[in-house]
Amino acid sequence: MKDIRDIDKATLGWLNNINAKTWDIYLFDNQVEVENVTNNLVESLNSWVGKYKSMSIIIFLEKE
Repeated sequence: MKDIRDIDKATLGWLNNINAKTWDIYLFDNQVEVENVTNNLVESLNSWVGKYKSMSIIIFLEKE
């Protein structure tokens, strides 16, 4: 920001008026969607749990 201020103070003022959440967005790939990541997580969990996923948690814990 110091470099920007040295070049043009008006630009620095304009940038400072932008919501901070907007600055964070540039760090993320806009092709990634939360639903896909969550879905992949659930699919991985289901494949790991396998035959136990249809059991109630009580029965599962008793067997282990």
